[in-house]
Amino acid sequence: MANKVFISFFLICTIIFSLASTAFATEPTTTTQNAVIETTLDRANALKEMGLFAGTDKGYELEALPTRTQAIVFLLRMLGEEKTAQNSDYTCPFTDVPGWAYKYVAYAYNKGYTSGTGKTTFGANDLTTPAQFVTFMLRALGYSDKNGDFVWNESIQKAESLGIIPLGKYTANGPFNRGDCVDIIYSVLGAKKKGSDVTLAESLVANGAIDAAIAEKYGFVNQTASHEALVDLSSVTFTNNLRLSYFTAKGNEKSAFIHFGISPSDRGLKATNIYLSIDGTNYEKLKISRVRDDSVTPYVIEIGQNNYEIINLQFSTEYTVCVENNLNEFLTPITIKTASAQAASISGFGSPSGSKSSDGIYTSVSVGANPMLDGDWSYQFFRWTPGSDPVAIPGASGKANGHAVVSYEPTAEDLNCYIFWRVSNDDGIIIENNGWYIDYVAGMPVQ
Repeated sequence: MANKVFISFFLICTIIFSLASTAFATEPTTTTQNAVIETTLDRANALKEMGLFAGTDKGYELEALPTRTQAIVFLLRMLGEEKTAQNSDYTCPFTDVPGWAYKYVAYAYNKGYTSGTGKTTFGANDLTTPAQFVTFMLRALGYSDKNGDFVWNESIQKAESLGIIPLGKYTANGPFNRGDCVDIIYSVLGAKKKGSDVTLAESLVANGAIDAAIAEKYGFVNQTASHEALVDLSSVTFTNNLRLSYFTAKGNEKSAFIHFGISPSDRGLKATNIYLSIDGTNYEKLKISRVRDDSVTPYVIEIGQNNYEIINLQFSTEYTVCVENNLNEFLTPITIKTASAQAASISGFGSPSGSKSSDGIYTSVSVGANPMLDGDWSYQFFRWTPGSDPVAIPGASGKANGHAVVSYEPTAEDLNCYIFWRVSNDDGIIIENNGWYIDYVAGMPVQ
């Protein structure tokens, strides 16, 4: 009898162990840069190290059944938006959300991640179904059920078609636990965002939500492979018949950017290749895109004719930029230090110029700077003739504060030259404008 009891107990333990192994090790083994991911527990540990998942006071509780509120917390933590949600002031119409979760749900509602189960109900304590959780994940990737990308109660089929979840593993209302959430989140990180070649993990690295080294450890980014081979431009002949006008400012809480164009702008020239260097010697050829999207490395967004922005740059860092145009000319590189993390975003800046005439004679001609900057800033006007280096105009410099207009009156020495200005402040904002061609000055007949 004792032997029968022992054998029965052994068989029960074996069955339980087998079921547990099946529940939390159904995903294929993943061999990454420095880690082998085999089980749901491995994936939970990896997500925790990346700061995208946390357990409870009882551990991960992978076998527990998640509520819709917990699913929203998982979602925002995965996106690196948990702290932003906690500090937000959004409201929502739901009356069934517990106080501790209100900011999470209100934030998710306003971001379009969730729409609730009714006009005033979120279903905070309802258990999450696979279809609901996968719907949250698809929305995080940029897919919209409102715009017809998928139907929420058929989200499983959509995710299967995208390769996010294994075919046939889940049903819309089938069994679902926290371990399943972990498996899906881990898979979603490696999925490409809608209409993009960039994965969710790569965009989170670019935004600073995930440490790049940790993401590389688990195979979500390859920092070495993401860089093209460095380009040596030491043998290139540069032209100073053209110049780059530019400004650098704070792009968001995580990065700065450099905006530039080719001057003179009336020649219709475009940038065909853009190179970026940190040491001023070895250049990386950057990807040029017409669609704004996050990337692991800096890239270039084309914004209208002859205007470009280098996105996702580090704050207070010196970069050298070189541009090759559609005539296969290399412009003389410019070295720029990006704005600091404390810099205010530039809301816009103008460059007014004007003239007055009386009796057929120009009585006043001016070139002005009108930046919208906070605090103190300094300015300098330059004279430039294509084929030569710009020259700072003596006496045409100074300091100003806030929104102010400063101007320079061209002289005969400026005829047939371009006049441009450079503005900077202590936060690292630098603006160097296109410039104006001076073909008349005060005292000349109106043309």
